[in-house]
Amino acid sequence: RGLGGADVVLDCVGASMWASNVAMLNVGGRLAVYGSLGGVKVREVHLGKLFAKRISVGFTTLRGQSTESKARIVEGVRGEMFEEGMEMPPVDCVVEMERVEEAHRRVLGNRNFGKVILLWGGFEIPYDLML
Repeated sequence: RGLGGADVVLDCVGASMWASNVAMLNVGGRLAVYGSLGGVKVREVHLGKLFAKRISVGFTTLRGQSTESKARIVEGVRGEMFEEGMEMPPVDCVVEMERVEEAHRRVLGNRNFGKVILLWGGFEIPYDLML
């Protein structure tokens, strides 16, 4: 929707992103929480904001599901994303395994915008994202 908010937010972070996720969603938006890397307890849930935007919220986890079930979920989400013309998530940087501790500190310090990809085995990266 141009420079507006998001229609769908897929959140693997959880509690620490709750307020930001609700704020960025458009009217009628959907929030799908599937992880809790940023905590499991939200300090405040302002129901008025959810009602005003008519936001739908769903929670799930991949833990305990079979590999086949996880594969079906990933393919389903991937199919929907490409059908709706969504772009792939941004990549912050690519880090060789020898520097994994540095990458971990970057993520823990919340200094990344996008995915931090770990690289091993001599794969070539077609663009300059090396940390």
